[in-house]
Amino acid sequence: MRKLLIILSLLIIASCSNDQTYENEDVVAIVRGKEITMGDLRFRSEATDKVLLENIDEFLTEEVIIQEAKEIGLDVSEEVEKQMGVFGRYPSENNNTKKANEIKAFSEKQAKRFDMDVEEYYQEYHERTVERSAYINGYINEMLGDIQDAPDKDQYAKDADALIDELLKEYEDEIETLID
Repeated sequence: MRKLLIILSLLIIASCSNDQTYENEDVVAIVRGKEITMGDLRFRSEATDKVLLENIDEFLTEEVIIQEAKEIGLDVSEEVEKQMGVFGRYPSENNNTKKANEIKAFSEKQAKRFDMDVEEYYQEYHERTVERSAYINGYINEMLGDIQDAPDKDQYAKDADALIDELLKEYEDEIETLID
């Protein structure tokens, strides 16, 4: 009976643990020569390592697009600055809206995970997110034109998907996932 209780206790502890079997510095993929670490994945999501690795293709696709956008000389600094000015502030202490509380809870958990000040984490998280989005949207707009000018939004979305698929195919030999 005692062995059974010990085994059950260990199973409960294991199931409640944060399945972090990797270090932040562990390289999980290489995209066109750039190393992607577990920390890169963790920084943007509080998901478990298992979930992050199951969804790594999304991150790698974004990375290919961002690298291609930089390669063609796309400058997103103004867009990033504009977005950071509008949305880049951590919610104030007395802001208790549902969205503000979600931001605070996420940022507090992640800041602890990365041993950072909460506002510092939020600032860096938000800047990275805005910059990634600006490069991705900027690249698609550069290649296909502005979506606002597209007569058929559904066709534009299909064309964007085809553009991304083509880009991934072009660089498929330069995308390597190191951890399953």
